[in-house]
Amino acid sequence: MPKVLTAARVRVPTQNETEYVNTLRELSQFAEARGQRIWLFRNAKDPRLFIEFSESPTEMSHRAQASRLPEEIKLEKATPGAGDVRARRLGALE
Repeated sequence: MPKVLTAARVRVPTQNETEYVNTLRELSQFAEARGQRIWLFRNAKDPRLFIEFSESPTEMSHRAQASRLPEEIKLEKATPGAGDVRARRLGALE
């Protein structure tokens, strides 16, 4: 079954790291309830740089497009340190 995957590079100031990781953990729980997945990786050479991968069964169910709960929207908007975000849609995976 094809899936949709996006990646975002996020530079997080050191003082916001714990809150950022905790926020992504909460967003992951919302996503998992809808059959989506979110993975978070830290760059080994630059500890302030993170890569977020988001996977969904379809384009319309992807977290960038799908309807979300008000609590989830609030978390997305309040994600600490997400000022420098570069996202890319990687496409459908087989």
